[in-house]
Amino acid sequence: MLDFRIQTFLTLCETLSYTKTAALLHITQPTVTQHIQFLENEYGCKLFCYSRKSLSLTERGELLRSCALGLRAGSERAMRLLRAPRAEGRRLRFGATLSIGEYVMPALLERYLSLHPQDEVQMTVQNTQSLLHALEHGEISFAFIEGNFSRRDFTSFPLSEEEFVPLCAGDSPLARQPVPFGALVGERLILRERGSGTREVLESILSEHNLPLTSFPLRCELGSFGAIKRLVAAGMGITFAYREVAAKELQSGELSVIPIERFAAGREFSFVCLQNDIFMEDYLAFYHFCKERRTADSEAL
Repeated sequence: MLDFRIQTFLTLCETLSYTKTAALLHITQPTVTQHIQFLENEYGCKLFCYSRKSLSLTERGELLRSCALGLRAGSERAMRLLRAPRAEGRRLRFGATLSIGEYVMPALLERYLSLHPQDEVQMTVQNTQSLLHALEHGEISFAFIEGNFSRRDFTSFPLSEEEFVPLCAGDSPLARQPVPFGALVGERLILRERGSGTREVLESILSEHNLPLTSFPLRCELGSFGAIKRLVAAGMGITFAYREVAAKELQSGELSVIPIERFAAGREFSFVCLQNDIFMEDYLAFYHFCKERRTADSEAL
């Protein structure tokens, strides 16, 4: 079980407020202060400082936070393992973003489970920000994500490099000849919700071309790639996604890649887990399997 003072410390890291921390943990504010003072005396350093009436972590506090996140995640997993019925195989509890969870992981899991039928697998599919939050709180052990994340708090390894493409209906005039990026702003942009890795990548690419999201006056936000592809195929707008996500529709002709002049974009799918996690070896075994299979599939194309 995680030391209760470390739990107080992590909660204070999140709230940066002694009052809010006390309310969340159902303890008094002086008790929060006592817990932090105990840790500062134990480690011989200041963990927090005030600047312009705002609380922030010191450099040593940041270091403890990184270590404590790994300890909490390991404690949560140990609790689940010890309380669960005994099993012969591994228990893999992880997350994946929608692009990866829906279009990459099924084939990898099929191969993995055929070789390791005794293993128990639980995968949750959420957007990038939700997965990072779940990681920090020990709700999942690792994640496969796209988009941005802080490398200060996480250990990460590349899974694959993926092509990011603009898409339109298969019979759209946009697919017939190269067009400048700016010519697309009159189209309805159909995109993922805030917090998704795909949206972060799109906003980053638009910024590189000096086109803020507001350049598109017509926008439609959806949390489902299936719904997005259906609307685009019906001529209701355009979208941007990883080629893998639209592979079937591109092959059938329902969708086409828009040939934007001088446009090429690729992003990395990443394996991410907390630093200092005591179960890292188990996670990496699964990562290496996925990495090897993904690389073999790419070379076979």
